[in-house]
Amino acid sequence: MLELLAKDHKTWVDMVIKMGCQTHIAEDIVQDMYIRIDRLVKDKKRIMYSSKEVNRFFIYVTLRNLYFTHLRLSKRIQIKDYKEFDFDTFIRKSNSIDEGVDWNMEIAFDKVYNEIQKEINSWGGYNSKLCDLYFKTDVSLRNLSKGTDISLTSLYNSIKNYKNILKVEFGESVDNLMKKKYNKC
Repeated sequence: MLELLAKDHKTWVDMVIKMGCQTHIAEDIVQDMYIRIDRLVKDKKRIMYSSKEVNRFFIYVTLRNLYFTHLRLSKRIQIKDYKEFDFDTFIRKSNSIDEGVDWNMEIAFDKVYNEIQKEINSWGGYNSKLCDLYFKTDVSLRNLSKGTDISLTSLYNSIKNYKNILKVEFGESVDNLMKKKYNKC
């Protein structure tokens, strides 16, 4: 399959160049296309019109996607000259952001939250997903019932049970968090 693709190598490079790419980068993108097709396309029929004719549109779309990915990544990475970077200003700004943050509270909150999440995840797929849907979204029980085809009564009872389990298991830790007794969380 790659042998048939490689016969039109110059055509693929020209396609990428016409998108506005430089020649040396176009070569790299075409090589990436070969690798991607070799790795992802297992059925030769997906990229061939016939036994000897390559689906040029498929190759074009693949090259275009790789080129746009290259553009997006190259814009994300900005290299600054180290002489332009003012470390003193950076340190002052980063310290002013941290002022007023109670790191003990942040650490205690993360600890309690992670323990609650671990408990919810241990309930199994159905219960943990339902709990996450209710507590992490702004969907009402009525809309949740309509969307999941679960009766409103069943949802209400399940949520009530979840709340009771979490209150019994983590009520003391949450109370300590609210009372700022972080060492007891």
